[in-house]
Amino acid sequence: QRNRLDISSGLRILLFLFLLAGTKSFSPSFRVATKGLRALPATEKSTTSCKSPYDQRSYDLQEEIKACSCVDDILDVCQLRGSELRHYHVSFCWNQLSRYLGDRREALYLKQRADLLEPLVTKTIETCDRMNCRSIGITSHRLAKMSSRLSLRIDPEVWERLEDRILELREFESKDISIILWAFSTVGHKSPALYDKFAKDVAQRMVDFNTMSLSKSLWSLAKAE
Repeated sequence: QRNRLDISSGLRILLFLFLLAGTKSFSPSFRVATKGLRALPATEKSTTSCKSPYDQRSYDLQEEIKACSCVDDILDVCQLRGSELRHYHVSFCWNQLSRYLGDRREALYLKQRADLLEPLVTKTIETCDRMNCRSIGITSHRLAKMSSRLSLRIDPEVWERLEDRILELREFESKDISIILWAFSTVGHKSPALYDKFAKDVAQRMVDFNTMSLSKSLWSLAKAE
């Protein structure tokens, strides 16, 4: 309990200094984190991060999802080929769906027919235990983004399974830490263990965070208090 309070106090101080000093006063080392989402090298057997090698069938399915031109197309793939979806396909589906949030008509359709997400939600629950750090980061962030923008209520079991997997994994990139923290704080999922885990990472690895990732992480941790 005392350690948790120490971490919390330390984060408040860091947040205060960050806001007081302004982004220009920080070392350029904050920009060492590369832009975009990077996949971690790993194997299917790894318990810390696992990226399956694509066989041809999996690759073709990924390309089919990528070629979808609307929300309906993506949801049709999830329903018709659900048994073939692996954890990286699931993550990719959420990523592609979130791209349509900027399309007013598609976003409205998605909001009105949220029931059509059920097959993908179910598959997410089934495959969480095989997701790697990157897949978890993308899935958590896109789910929270869609839930927030469209006022969707996603099955709480999804967040419970994501939380379980996150607590098993290690070696998260700073980018993944910030988007996961943002996701969980945005949907209001209570997870003291998850916040404690990442609070230590933020405190110990500040130089690995760029300005945006650091500010997002500190904001999320402060909101979770």
